[in-house]
Amino acid sequence: MATMFKFRGVLDDLIHQLQSQRVFFYIDILQLLREARVADMISEVDQTEEVCILRDARTRCEIHEYLGHLYLPFLQILERYEMCLKRIAASLGHLIRPENAAKDDLAAIIQANSDPNMTLSVKGLELTIKHKHLLAVLDDLRTERLSLKIAIKGIKEQKLFETQDPSRASLTLSHMFADVHTRATGVNTRKVRIQLPTITVSKIATQKLPLPFQRDVMDICDSARQAQSEGQILALRLAANTSFELLDGGAKAQRIITTAITLADFLQDTVQDEDARMTPKQQALLALDVASSVLQLQQTLWCSIPWNSAAIKFFVQKERDCSSVVCTPYVEQTPHASVAQPRRKLSVKKTLLELAIFVTRDLASYSARNMGAKERLGGRFISRGAGDCGNKVAGYNIRKAAATSPGGHRAVHGFLQWKAPLVGRY
Repeated sequence: MATMFKFRGVLDDLIHQLQSQRVFFYIDILQLLREARVADMISEVDQTEEVCILRDARTRCEIHEYLGHLYLPFLQILERYEMCLKRIAASLGHLIRPENAAKDDLAAIIQANSDPNMTLSVKGLELTIKHKHLLAVLDDLRTERLSLKIAIKGIKEQKLFETQDPSRASLTLSHMFADVHTRATGVNTRKVRIQLPTITVSKIATQKLPLPFQRDVMDICDSARQAQSEGQILALRLAANTSFELLDGGAKAQRIITTAITLADFLQDTVQDEDARMTPKQQALLALDVASSVLQLQQTLWCSIPWNSAAIKFFVQKERDCSSVVCTPYVEQTPHASVAQPRRKLSVKKTLLELAIFVTRDLASYSARNMGAKERLGGRFISRGAGDCGNKVAGYNIRKAAATSPGGHRAVHGFLQWKAPLVGRY
């Protein structure tokens, strides 16, 4: 009887200690999985003890990445812990087991032996030996569980230290970036000017005079004929009331021009003659000058010729056996009496509307035909086909010049100077 009561006391103590170790082990493993950011622990807040997620291959990889070189000691602790549990189950093999119960089913064994009416068929000597053996195994189990807890706590403190205190390599790299930033800031404050060759442009010496007197021009042909007879350049300005004003008092002498060349011939010469080739900056300046000298965005009453590289011309003058181009593009048209002129001029509103449509089309890539569908304006816009000169412009200030050709024909030269011309393509 005394042996039976002694056995029941040992069994109760064993059950209590095993349950305590199970809870402690569950808490430690749960903390480790959360620190390792295991997906199953993040998606589900409450994981039961029966869910053995340590056997998952993905979990093993995440734990291995989190522990690093301490992963092998962690596996050894788990193996020793499992070995202690097996030894405990083997030590309880002399107890009475219910039918259809597994050999290591500790809960079934405890339930079967906790019935006070059941007779325990054990021997006193065997019970004494098993008692000492179970206590030793229980001490080993407690030791391994404490080792696991200490290891998890140490790894957590190490990860926290690595995030708060940078390593020596990180500090060295930070100092290198700081040094580069300091030098780059010093270089950024300096200003470097690069001198590039420019296109030769003949300058005209002018005398600063007070603001010239302005008067309205009723007949542009008479004004052009008078300027031609006096050997001067005719300067006109398009006023706000859509009328031309003649600028007197600032007359300029005409240039001595020997010949003229078309834009197509000029570009062809630059391709064939290596000495006449232009730099990218010179090409950009030429494109800007052509774009700033366009007379009108379509064929007008006074100029009906198409706008292309064959119609746009440049004045050329010789300087020391070397051709020097004067960057003043122009177009020329000889009017004939047989050509019937329209009775009615285009309204100012329609002309300005065409200007706005063309500028908007080039700047925003919209279709001029769709934007001008309401007005249905006549004429055609500048073509961007082969040999044509396309341009992009924004804002305008018109200046026109007229002269009479040596053969008696009247020629009208028009220039549209844009405040902000953009580079066009030919």
